[in-house]
Amino acid sequence: MVNIKFEEMCSPEIEQFIKNDGMVIVPIGACEVHGRHLPVIT
Repeated sequence: MVNIKFEEMCSPEIEQFIKNDGMVIVPIGACEVHGRHLPVIT
C-alpha cells in the first residue's frame, strides 16, 4: 500500500489518483487547532 498525503496535493491530483487507483482510506479523528499561525496538519 502506498502512503499518500492528500493535504500536500491539489484537487486535480487527488481526482487523478482516485481514478487510477480506485481506493482511498480516509482516517477520521478530531482536529484540534494549536494556533491560527500553525498549519491545520500540526
